[in-house]
Amino acid sequence: MARSNNKVYLDSKDLLLGLQQLNVDSKNKK
Repeated sequence: MARSNNKVYLDSKDLLLGLQQLNVDSKNKK
């Protein structure tokens, strides 16, 4: 269970990092 929870945590962390990178890219375009 801890392993699956850890995987979900890492996946959500990667998603957050991806969203932040998109925000940075959109800001740079303006």
